Amino acid sequence: MKRFNCNRQEQHLSNELQTLRALCLLGGFATPVILIVFKLYYPDLLIGNLNAIVLTGVFFLIYVTSYVSSFVQKNVLSFLYGTSYLASAMCFLYAYRNNFLESTVYLFMSIIFISTLLFKKPSHLLAYGVFILALIGFSFYFSPGTRFKEGIIILLLVLSVFVAYLILKLRYDIEKALAESEKHYRALVEVFPEPLIVHQEGEIIYFNPATQKITGVADAEQLIGKPISNFICNECLEDVNLQMEEVLKGHNLDWIECKMIRADGRILDIETTAVATTYLGKPAVMSVFKDITERKKIEEKINRMAFYDELTGLPNRRLCTEYLKSRIARSERTGQPLALMFIDLDRFKMVNDSLGHSYGDLLLQKVAGRLKDCVRKYDIISRYGGDEFVIILEDVNKEKVSQIAQRIIEGFYCPFMLNGQEVFTSPSIGISFYPDDGSTAEEVVKNADTAMYLAKERGRNNYQFYNSSLNEAIVRKMKLESELRKALENEEFVLHFQPQKDLKSGKIVGVEALIRWQHPELGLIYPREFIPLAEEVGLIVPINKWVLKTACKQNKLWQEAGLPKIKVSVNLSEWQFRQHNFVKTVVQILEETGLEPQYLELEITENIIRNVEGVVPILEELKQLGIKISIDDFGTGHSSLNYIRRFPIDSIKIDKSFIVDMGSDSKSQAILKFIITLGHNLDLKLVAEGVEDREQFMFLQEQNCDQIQGYYLSHPLPAREFEQRFHELQQIRF
Repeated sequence: MKRFNCNRQEQHLSNELQTLRALCLLGGFATPVILIVFKLYYPDLLIGNLNAIVLTGVFFLIYVTSYVSSFVQKNVLSFLYGTSYLASAMCFLYAYRNNFLESTVYLFMSIIFISTLLFKKPSHLLAYGVFILALIGFSFYFSPGTRFKEGIIILLLVLSVFVAYLILKLRYDIEKALAESEKHYRALVEVFPEPLIVHQEGEIIYFNPATQKITGVADAEQLIGKPISNFICNECLEDVNLQMEEVLKGHNLDWIECKMIRADGRILDIETTAVATTYLGKPAVMSVFKDITERKKIEEKINRMAFYDELTGLPNRRLCTEYLKSRIARSERTGQPLALMFIDLDRFKMVNDSLGHSYGDLLLQKVAGRLKDCVRKYDIISRYGGDEFVIILEDVNKEKVSQIAQRIIEGFYCPFMLNGQEVFTSPSIGISFYPDDGSTAEEVVKNADTAMYLAKERGRNNYQFYNSSLNEAIVRKMKLESELRKALENEEFVLHFQPQKDLKSGKIVGVEALIRWQHPELGLIYPREFIPLAEEVGLIVPINKWVLKTACKQNKLWQEAGLPKIKVSVNLSEWQFRQHNFVKTVVQILEETGLEPQYLELEITENIIRNVEGVVPILEELKQLGIKISIDDFGTGHSSLNYIRRFPIDSIKIDKSFIVDMGSDSKSQAILKFIITLGHNLDLKLVAEGVEDREQFMFLQEQNCDQIQGYYLSHPLPAREFEQRFHELQQIRF
C-alpha cells in the first residue's frame, strides 16, 4: 500500500516537474521572441531590455536547476506557482508601462489564462486571483486616470480568474471524489484474500500483500518493476501471454491453470484470470491468482485412486481397459498384433487364510515387482483384481509371447520372502491375441481368462493359448464362478430336505438340509459343482452361514405349522471352524430363528476330524449347548476310527459307497457290520445314507442300523413339498 502511494506521488511530482521545465523553456525562448516582435511592430512601445533579459535568465535558471537541484525537485510545485506569479507580474508591469496598450493587455491575459491551468487547488487559484486584482488595484492607485479602454479589459480579467476558479473547483471536487473512491478501492484490494497484480507491458507496477505471501518475496523491491514472466514457469508462458493479449483486446477470459515459481524456487499450481484496467491513465492488466496446489494434490490422489491400484501401484482394471482400447486402436492402424496375458496366482488363498491378509498383500506387492522384471519396459502390467494380473504386449508373435510367459513362470521358481518367511506361489497364465481371439477389449480379456482356466485345469503353473475349441466344461466353470458371487445377494440358493427314518419306530426323526443353486439360466445346479468353486473364491463361509440360518428357520416354521419336532442336519466345512467366532454365530442364529438347540445337528467331515486339537474344544462347546454332532461319510478315511473316541459325537453317518457296493462285495458287507457294531458299542446312533433299494434296506435292518436316508425313502424335497408329504412319508412301511 505504501509502495503504491509512493509510486503515485512520484508520478505526480514527475508530471509537475515536466510541466515546470516545459513552462521555463517556453518562457525562456518566448520572452526574447516577443521582445523582438514587439519592437518591430510597435517601435513606440516602452520595452525594458533588462527586464526581458532577467526574466529569460530566471526561466533558464529554474529549468537547469530542476535537473541538478533536489530542492527544486522536491518543491517543484512552489517553483511552478512562483514562475506563474513572476510571469504574470512581469507581463503586468510591461502592460502598465505601455499604458495598457491592447496588445500588452492580451499578452497579460494569456499569461493569466495559462497560469490558471497550472494550479492544483482552488485556494491556490483564489490567492492568485487576489494577486491579479492587487496588481490591477495598484494600477488604479498610481494611475487613476487610466480607463483601460471602456473598462472591458478589467472585467475580462476578473471574469477569467473567476471562471478558472469555478472550473478548478469542479475539477478538484471530482478528483477528490475519485481519490476517495480510489482509496476505498485500494483498501479493498489490500484486504482481498487472493493475490492480485497490476502490470503494464509485462512489468509489475502494483501488488497486494497476498501476492507477497504467495511469491515468497521479502520486500516490494523484488516485485515492483520486475517482469511477470519471472514468476511463471516456461511451459506456461505462452498461455499467460496469450491471456494478456486477449485481455487488452477487451475479451472476457475464463480461469486458466499454470505453474508459478516462488522466490525460493518452489513450484506452485495456480489458477489465474485477468481483466483490463488503467493505471495512472495508461492501459494495464490486473491479474488475480488462486493457489490450487493442495487442490491439485487432492485431485491427483483421487485420480490415482481411480486409475491405480493402491497396494501395488500398478494400473487398475479401469485404466487397464483404457490402455487396452487405445492399444487395439493403434493395432488397427499399424497392423501389428497385440497379445494379452491373464495371470492368476496359484494357492494365493491358502497364503491369505494361513498367514493372514497382511502377508497376502505383501505377496501381491512382491509379485508385481517380479512381473516387472520379467517383461519389457514398455509392456503394461495391471492388477486386474484380487490375485489376478493382466499384461498387455505389443508387437509380438506367438513365439515371443511364449518366451515371456516362460520367463514369468521361471521367475516364480524362487520363493517370496515375506517378513523373513519363505512363501511359494506360481502363475497360471492364459493368453489371447487381437484380432484373432477377439475384436473388442472385452472379448480379448474374456478369452485370455478362459485360457487361464485351461492352465488351471492342466495342473497350474503353466501357460495356455486361447482357442475356440476350449472345453465347454471350462467355459461353464468360468461362468459359474463369475456369477456365484451374485447368487447369494440375488437369493438364488434354495434348500432341499431329505428325510431320515428310524427303522425301529418307523417315524421321520430328521432331515438333512442340502443346498441347491437355482440358476436363472442353467436351472438347478447341485453342490458338487459349485461348492468347490465357493471354496476357491472364498464364499464358502457366507454360503454355509446362509444354509445354517435358513435350515434352522425352516425347522422352526414346520414346528409352528404343527409338524412333529425333528432335528435338521447341516453340513459344516473346515472353513467355518477357522472362524474364531463360529460358536457365537451358531448361538446367534438359534436365538434369531427361535429353534431349540436339540433340534439342530451339525455334520463334520473327514477334513475337520484331522485337526483334533483345534476342533475338539469347539465341538465340546457346541455339545454343551445341546446341539447334536454327527460324523459324515464315516469309513472313508484313515483318521475316522483313530480319532472317533476323542470327539463328542452323537451319531455316525455311514458313507454311501459301502451301501452301494454291499450287494456285490462281501467286504463291504463286513465293513458295514463292523461299523454298526462299533457304533453301538460306543453308544452312537448309526445312520446309513444312500439307501436306494429294498435289498440294502433289509440288510441294514437285519444289522440293527438305527436310521436310513436315501432315494429308497425319498429324494431331497423342497421345504413346501416336504411339509405337504410329511405324513405320507411317516406312514411308509417297507
